[in-house]
Amino acid sequence: TREYDADEAGAKLTGDPIALASALNKLEKGVSLYPMDPKNQQVVNTSASMIANPFGGLKNLMSTHPPLDKRIARLQQMARDNGQLYTLYMFVL
Repeated sequence: TREYDADEAGAKLTGDPIALASALNKLEKGVSLYPMDPKNQQVVNTSASMIANPFGGLKNLMSTHPPLDKRIARLQQMARDNGQLYTLYMFVL
């Protein structure tokens, strides 16, 4: 998908796939901590352009983007394939 291609290009450009994985993780955790109101039409209208699904649950079934956990796992594999040791810092409040 375009998202996987963009992740790979960004990881190659920066040489740091774990930094990108960490950023995606923070976006995902932030959305889960501060969910948006699915009844708010403005949120619904812009949700397709968001990196992390602001609604979760059944809305994920209709998503056109790959799940962030799969994108993160691919970036972690890229780091392992490059012989990089890493720690993915989890977003915690």
